[in-house]
Amino acid sequence: MSVNNDMFSENRLHKIFSYNKIQHLLSKNIGMYPLVYYFMRLFVSYISLDLDPLDISKSINSRSINSKSIIRNFIQKKNIFKFLLNNSAAHDNLDILFYSRSRFVPIKTFEGKETIVDYLFGSLFNHIKEYQSQRKVLFFVDNFFKSVPKNCEMPVHTFYEYSDVCTLTKSLIFSFFVYFEWIINKNKIIKHLRLDGCEFLIPLFTRFFSFQSLFSFIFYDYCFQNAIVKNKPKILIANDDVLSLKPKHLLNTKFFVMQSASLTLQKEQLVKMFITSFSLDDYLVDYFLVTGDKFKEMKQIAGDYKKIKVVGQPRYDSLYYLNKLESKDLFFEKYDINPKNKIILWTTQCSAMDKEENTRNFDSVFSAIKDLSNVTLIIKQHPGETNYHRELINLYLIKHNLNAIVPPKDSDTFELLNFCDLMISKDSTTVLEAVILNKPVIVLNLGKSADKRDYVKENIAIGVYDENSLKPSIEKLLFEDDFLAINRKLFINRYIYRFDGMSTKRVIELIDNEINNI
Repeated sequence: MSVNNDMFSENRLHKIFSYNKIQHLLSKNIGMYPLVYYFMRLFVSYISLDLDPLDISKSINSRSINSKSIIRNFIQKKNIFKFLLNNSAAHDNLDILFYSRSRFVPIKTFEGKETIVDYLFGSLFNHIKEYQSQRKVLFFVDNFFKSVPKNCEMPVHTFYEYSDVCTLTKSLIFSFFVYFEWIINKNKIIKHLRLDGCEFLIPLFTRFFSFQSLFSFIFYDYCFQNAIVKNKPKILIANDDVLSLKPKHLLNTKFFVMQSASLTLQKEQLVKMFITSFSLDDYLVDYFLVTGDKFKEMKQIAGDYKKIKVVGQPRYDSLYYLNKLESKDLFFEKYDINPKNKIILWTTQCSAMDKEENTRNFDSVFSAIKDLSNVTLIIKQHPGETNYHRELINLYLIKHNLNAIVPPKDSDTFELLNFCDLMISKDSTTVLEAVILNKPVIVLNLGKSADKRDYVKENIAIGVYDENSLKPSIEKLLFEDDFLAINRKLFINRYIYRFDGMSTKRVIELIDNEINNI
């Protein structure tokens, strides 16, 4: 689904969001952001699912609001006396505040040491620890209630540590105030959406303006503000999955946002629409760091930055040294794989697909693999998949009487990619990583929508769009992929900038320059 389609044309979306009742509610400022910032992120996440309007509505209704028990969980997690007194450590004039998702991966350092790090900033942490230990640095994650590894390389914090009774009370009052206004205007807003033929967005508005949801955004915003006021960071560098605009009041802090995965044209068009419709030009980030020139072109559409820099991807630096660090014999022993077998790695994305597409995928992949000899299938689940998806995979493996290796979701993806002979995915970022490691790729898209990313168009992958084409495509690529290999270097130059193991250094130099200029 494209924003340029009539359903999501820029003019139509402008018309929807220019309605005065919607403008009034979403333009309310909290501490760091107006409400529209949080609505924008929720809106973009659903529209970017590439579902039909009816399926979008079903998806919104099917997802529970994690904030329903936020206060109870918060009190249970946090020492009550610290909560009342707000005794969180303050690091006045902090050098760097990192903010990322609660996602950690095992990696091997250049010296061969295995460690647990944040999946995006891990190489930056290691560099600072090794060469800039004098820097005052804090690392925050977005999910307070999700457990984090105890052996993580960098101590982990959350903004909720900077709450107190005043913050909680203020959040409750503001949430009630906005929720009351929503109740008053709800019928008029719903009527407006129906007149524009956008009934499928009603669940999105209803969910966002529920009291639980409002409270979660507002409470988070005030805690974020407290953390910034207490620590006064010179640099705030965020994963683009958790922050995408600069809080208006961060006058003395340089704000970097780093690209964490592939960008899409549709998402950047939607962001641009919100910036224009709600006059968010005062919230542009100081630097947006992209991995390559192709992504720079996409990001220029959104215009949500003051400066944009192409730096490569720091988390791919370890790929540059991977063959020196990994042992194929140990890998085969670890997973009990016959060394004579070809390894096919399937990186699933079950949580982003409906049941019909998942079912077609399982049947087609498992049927194709079962008919091949001397092949081992490894299924690497996306971190966002749940136990339900794991059970579904097991159910279809039993149905097809097939043995496959399904490692833990937090297993080392780079290790799996390094030793596979072929990778299958739909539109995962792991395709980029496979290309970097010179692996043949099959894009398996048995859904209703066209490819979201240009892997097939760029001729670095074979596209499979019906079940019968999968097996012959696998057989072909396992033994001959020269026609794809010739395009990989050009693709890497356009999308990854340079695969030279130096991206971490380029980002560190940018940060150092800004700190020195403050």
